[in-house]
Amino acid sequence: MACKGFGRECFDTTAYVTFQDNAGMAGVFEGSLDPSHLLDAIAVETDIRPNEGTLVIFHEIQKCPRAITSLKMVQEQVPDSMIVAACSLLGIALHQSTSFPVGKADHLSLHPLSFGEFLLAPGLDKLADLLERQDVSLVDSFSEKLTDALRGYYYVGGMPEAVSIFAESGDFEAVRRVQENLLFA
Repeated sequence: MACKGFGRECFDTTAYVTFQDNAGMAGVFEGSLDPSHLLDAIAVETDIRPNEGTLVIFHEIQKCPRAITSLKMVQEQVPDSMIVAACSLLGIALHQSTSFPVGKADHLSLHPLSFGEFLLAPGLDKLADLLERQDVSLVDSFSEKLTDALRGYYYVGGMPEAVSIFAESGDFEAVRRVQENLLFA
């Protein structure tokens, strides 16, 4: 998941909480939304006590509408807390009656990577530059390399996690597992 990578790179620790098939954590949010209570529950769930250097990731938050509601209280009472709430827009649309922390949450829409961005992930920067400059004679000279990269892009697609796995390992089976998780989660 791209959020986990962000957490590893930019924070001391990352506490990852998924609401996918996690009745225990969903149950926590059915009770008190007091931030200290919630931080205690996150510590029990993840073995990480959230503090100033911790990123908390709520994955599939749309499956627990009260977790969405809690974001405002946490931000107001523990302003140094850093929480990423990852979800599908479809899930949010299905929970339109849920209280949303207006003015307390920033939205970040992620889009699939373009072919040029895809080329950058495995270090094919020169090919990406070639396409960007639109140097037709050089593009023609390296059409075989570009065609191979395009085939990879057609299979892997532009979802950041799948591209990251492909760039790190080149393992198409691992890429397929990521794609299936995205499709069927």
